[in-house]
Order: sequence, then C-alpha cells, then structure tokens
Amino acid sequence: MDFQSDSMVQDRVDLLIRGRIGPRQSLSRRFSRVGQQIRKGHGRKILVSIVLFFISVMVTTIIVSLSMRTGPSSEKEYSSHLSKVVSLGDILPDSFKAEFRMFQYSNKNISNITTINITINIEWERKVRHGFRYKEKRRHNSRGEDMLIVADNQAIIQLTSDKKTKWSCFKHVENLGFFSVLRLIVNATRTHQPKPGLECLGTLWSVYECEREIFICEVHKNIISIHDETLMARTTSFSLNSTRDIFLPKLNVTCHFASPEMETLERTGLDEHQDSIGLLKDPWKSCIFIHDTGIDSTSSNVDIEKMYWSNVRSFTPQCSEHRFIKLDTVNNGWDSVKLHKKFCSVVAGKTKVIKDTVIFAHSMGNLVMAAALFKNICSFDAKSSEWYAIQAPWKGTKFADKLNELCKMNRSTSGYIANEYLVQGLKDIHYCTEDGNPVPAFQSLSPKYISSLNVSFQDLIQVGKMYVTGAMCGYSPWGMGKNWHQSAVMLFTQAFADLDSRNDGVVPEKSCEIVGNFSNSYTSKFYRTKVNHIEGTCRYRATDWCKAWWKKQEGMPCKWLRHLGHT
Repeated sequence: MDFQSDSMVQDRVDLLIRGRIGPRQSLSRRFSRVGQQIRKGHGRKILVSIVLFFISVMVTTIIVSLSMRTGPSSEKEYSSHLSKVVSLGDILPDSFKAEFRMFQYSNKNISNITTINITINIEWERKVRHGFRYKEKRRHNSRGEDMLIVADNQAIIQLTSDKKTKWSCFKHVENLGFFSVLRLIVNATRTHQPKPGLECLGTLWSVYECEREIFICEVHKNIISIHDETLMARTTSFSLNSTRDIFLPKLNVTCHFASPEMETLERTGLDEHQDSIGLLKDPWKSCIFIHDTGIDSTSSNVDIEKMYWSNVRSFTPQCSEHRFIKLDTVNNGWDSVKLHKKFCSVVAGKTKVIKDTVIFAHSMGNLVMAAALFKNICSFDAKSSEWYAIQAPWKGTKFADKLNELCKMNRSTSGYIANEYLVQGLKDIHYCTEDGNPVPAFQSLSPKYISSLNVSFQDLIQVGKMYVTGAMCGYSPWGMGKNWHQSAVMLFTQAFADLDSRNDGVVPEKSCEIVGNFSNSYTSKFYRTKVNHIEGTCRYRATDWCKAWWKKQEGMPCKWLRHLGHT
C-alpha cells in the first residue's frame, strides 16, 4: 500500500479510538476493516499508534490526579511537609541585629525610590524567650521624633511634641506596620520568580501575606533588603548580636500584648494566599467614589484617588471605570446645596437619574448623597444601581460636639498623650483648622444639629434604608494599626470624646448600622469589622494582613470591596 493509503489506515484507527464512527458504518464493520489491514502487513504501525494513545491517557490521568492534591491532606502530613521546607529562618544566625532605612517606590518603576524618614532596628535571639525586639523611629520636622518599641512581650509608643515626650502602652500590635512584615522572615522560602526590576546578588526569598508577596534578599546569611509592593527596607547594618541595644523605658505599668508567634519569631506555617471568590458580576458598571470631610477648595492639586482611596482600584475589578468625586467637605456640611448640585451633576448628569452606577461613599459622603436624593435634586434607580455606605454617621456623632473643645486644647487627656500631639494629628487629617477651631463640616455632624434645609438625620436614615445595597462599619479606634500615628490619634480622640459604645474612633457603631443584617465576614454585604475611621477606604491595602492565627475575617476592608463585585 502506498503512503496515502497508509495514512488512511492511521486516520481510521484514530477515528475508531476517538469513537467518531460514521452514521453508515457500524463499530463491528470498522474493526473488521482494521483487522484486514493488520493481516495485510500494516499491523505494526497500527498497534504502535494504539499503544502510544493508551500510554498518553495513563500519563494524563496521573498528572491530573497529582495536580488535584494541592497540599497536605491531614495535620500530620502537613507537619511532615512543613518540616521538609527550607525557610530563611533555618539558615539565619541564632542571634543577630540589623538596622533598616525605609524607602518608597512606584510599583511600576522599582528604580524610582524616595526616602522615608523611618529607621527600623531589630534584634533576634533564637534561643531566648521573647527574643525578638523591634524599634521604629519616625522623624517629623515639626514635632521631632516618635518611636515604637516592641520588646520583652511589651509594646510602647513614644510621642514627641515641642520637645515634650509621652510614653504609652499599646496592646494592638498584631498588624503594626513593618513589624508585621519582619515577623514573617522565618517563613520565607526560595523563589525563582522575583519582582521585576528587583536585583539580588545572593538568594531571593519570598513569603505571602494573603495575596501580598514579600521578597527578602539574603547574602551569606545576612538580610540585605526586604521588598513589598511599594516599600523597601534596605539594611544599613547587619551583625551577630553580641550586646543588647533595644530596651524599654522605665514605666510604672506593664504593657503586655498577646501575640506569642511574634515574640519569638517561631515558624507558624505557610500562609494561605489564595482567596476563594466567585465570578465577576456582569455587566460591569461605572463606579463613583465619594470622600468624607477633610478635602477643601484649596486641594485642587490633590490626587484624591491616591491620597484617599489608594488601592481601591485594584480591588474593584467589576468597575468599567473609576471616577473619584472631589468636594469641598471642609467648608461645607452634608446639607450644603452646593455639594448636592455638584454630586448630582457628576453622578446623574443631565438626566438627573443615577442609573447603571455603583456608588461607594465614605462617612459624610453618604449624608451628602442621601440629602441630595431627599431634596429630589436627583433620583436613584435602585434596579440598575448599587450604593455601598462605608462608615456612615447616619445619626451623627458625639465626636463633633467635643471637637470644638479638643481643637482648642482646653481639656487634659489624662496623661495618655501630649495635647499638642493630639491636636496636630487632628490638623493633619483636617478635622481642626490651624487657628484651633473645628472645620465647618463637622458642625453638621453633631447629633443636635438642625439643618436650615429642614432635613433631619431621620430623613437621611429613611433614604438609606430605601436605597443602600450594602455597608461596612468599623468598631475599633486603633483598627488595623497600619499607620500607628493615625491609629493613636483615633484611639485618643474617641476616649476624649466619651463615645459610649463601640466605635471606629469617630462614628459609633450604633450610628453606622441602621440598615441590613451585619456580619463579621467580609463576604457579607453588610460587614462589621475591626477598622478605624481612616482605614475603611482601603487606603492601607493591606492594610489587609492575613491572620492565620487571629480572626481572619477581621480588618479586611479591601477584600470586602472585592467580594461585592463577585457573584
């Protein structure tokens, strides 16, 4: 048989094996023809084809079965698996000390770095209880130098203002900035997929914190640098630890915290960095973001997305576009007609109907929107649009009543913190003016406030109950602690304001949860979580640290935003 007829035989065998039998040819007839070809001397090629096919099926089956085993199937097997993993902690010296300088860079351009006025010192003694010690210094041109010390199972913050120093205990250290990164170094494993642009002359290690990958460059058992998405800690010194340099100040109190893994840097296991989510909603919609107080008419050059919402774009992939409204929420309260008209003009346009839009509003931004709807300046199409209220003060807040007193420093803070530091912090976030008065916007947030537009908080609540699709409320003034300066301000201001229930530092929980069944899970549309009033906007992405040994559902504002866009 010539080459063409030989190929024909092969094609027929392939068709037979794949089950593609023509309508006029029975299976027995096809086998009969194959048998005839074998008897004619072409059996070797046919049999080889059949054997190769079944071998490929067996190999594929084995590969699929192995790929389905994504990890250890039992606790015993997991422990055995973990013991075989070579981590950075296995090769580091039993004791060392290191100093780091902090830098910030663009995620797209790792070579474009800027210095941050932060210095970090660590000491590690593997065989000593509470052998991990941490000191972070932050320099401020206006106030001097602030400091965080974690040592001997205690955490203390030094706050400096006008050459006056105050020491304070803190128990909320589980997610305390770069301290949380350094506790992961023992879990890091070798990586073959470095961050683009990252150069390491030694061994590059990586570890996941949820979906955030951290890279550590190690040369001859010395840590050279640590990188995450936008920050870099570059080692200025690394040496074997012969003497202790990090000590706590002498206080009359003991400042214990409950985080045993951090005290010793013991290996805690491999982080889970995958999050189970559904499919993206379809169709995609335009997303509008409305900010809280603190932005005024002089902030024309402020990048509201970068400054206020930061990482929110990457956690809302369901949005066909992202639009960030900028309003003067320093000189205008929620009942400002000027704000209502601008809001409706941007969101509803000429139709004056909010349609096919997803709105994310933070704090007072929700009241601006509710008042605009109540006054019929524009309307909301609930069938095609969604409204997510983040930390909204639907009933106002007593914090606004106390702000006048706070801005003028007329009251002691019971020795916790220097008044000057507290007031400067409130000025930094635009709650107080430079001349010592509360910004006008906060006057409208007093529970006693009576609007000249004849609109009450109860009217706003009714609008919220009618249209709000989901909400997030915070219950911790300290929150996630990713920016411990802002967390300190939130913690002390709520104590000063005598907020008599759980709150986020500004808004009481009871004032926020006015509609919906709230849950502690970030997969719920109505999410109650451990964040302060500043963190709810996802500006500290991660800010979403994965808590393998704490409650995983707490402090996940960014993940909540992402889950809203999935089915």
